[in-house]
Amino acid sequence: MKRANTAFSHMSVNRYFIAFFVNFTIPLGGMSTDIYLPSLPAMAKYFNTSSTEVQLTVTLFALGLAIGQVLTGPISDALGRKKIYLLGIILQLASVLYILLSTTVLSLIIVRFIQGFGAALMMVPARAMLNDVFEGAALKKQYTYITAAFALGPIIAPFIGGYLQHYFNWHASFIFVLIYLVVLFIICLLFVPETINSKKNFSLSHLTHSYHTVLTNKKFVTGALLLSFFFGYVATFNVAGPFIIQNLMGKNAIFYGYIALLMGVAWFAGNMISRLFFRFKLKHKSYALLGLILLMSVIMFVINLSSLSVPRFITPVFIITMSAGFLFPIYVGECLSLFRQEAASANGLLFAIIWVSFSLFSFIAANLKVHSLMPLLSCYVIVSLILLLVYIMIVARHHS
Repeated sequence: MKRANTAFSHMSVNRYFIAFFVNFTIPLGGMSTDIYLPSLPAMAKYFNTSSTEVQLTVTLFALGLAIGQVLTGPISDALGRKKIYLLGIILQLASVLYILLSTTVLSLIIVRFIQGFGAALMMVPARAMLNDVFEGAALKKQYTYITAAFALGPIIAPFIGGYLQHYFNWHASFIFVLIYLVVLFIICLLFVPETINSKKNFSLSHLTHSYHTVLTNKKFVTGALLLSFFFGYVATFNVAGPFIIQNLMGKNAIFYGYIALLMGVAWFAGNMISRLFFRFKLKHKSYALLGLILLMSVIMFVINLSSLSVPRFITPVFIITMSAGFLFPIYVGECLSLFRQEAASANGLLFAIIWVSFSLFSFIAANLKVHSLMPLLSCYVIVSLILLLVYIMIVARHHS
């Protein structure tokens, strides 16, 4: 272990400024995915390609974000927070500039993976900054705040993106992200010190041991499996929704932006409401909400068989999203509370698994035929049935 030459050890910057900076950073992950969702149909026309190919830009970003989170934790512990964070911004700035100049959808897909990897280089050190400057109850309180900050991206971004697409074009959403990145770069470069007090020597054997410890814990693995399904509902709607709402239902990008905002509110409301039921047994909450998700999926399938309408489609999706949002923070806590010595490894692995699942579900949604609602409705029913069976047969044994 060697001491880091850190300005923060002398408390030259208030720790609540660090907390503000972290909470300003965290929404960027969801924003980079969601802000251009209203533009997906327009991008398909611009690049003269299929809906599947432009939807893959979401899939590859999520995959890059997932892989990056596995690697970034131990590297940040060894090299410091600020250096890795700034590297992530530079990588994202270069990616967004390239995207704005892209002429083929293939190059766009590839660069979105790089952008996602760059986002991971920012997200992981940012979260770790809180561990550097807070502890105990204050640290737990800060993690509550960044959970809310994380939810702000999916809530606000599509709403902004809908207006940007309607009045400008798809480039405007990426210009918005570019400006956001420039602001973060200036703040970090000029005002944010290195927060880590002691740097760890990077050890591949130590890293392998930590990951082995986490991945052999059945409670962690089964909880991560359940979380993958919960976030999968978000991915499915994010990728298929713009084409269903705009192409199939004939609405514009602004209308889709409001629908996406509504889905973000559903997820956020589920997160908040779950705290009111803290004393209820986890198994009872899980059975009730998973049963409700399956019921809503079946109802949505049945009521949209004869004719298609926005309320009949959106109302069940809202309830499904809110139910998944209810259980999501509970199982995140279940998984991360299992480890003390391997906390950073568990955090990185859990969110990597979650984003890999997001990538997988978005890939499945991208390959659904959007000329009718039936493929998507069938997908909801099948996934909800599998989810309930997975819980009954696997997860319930390890989570009481």
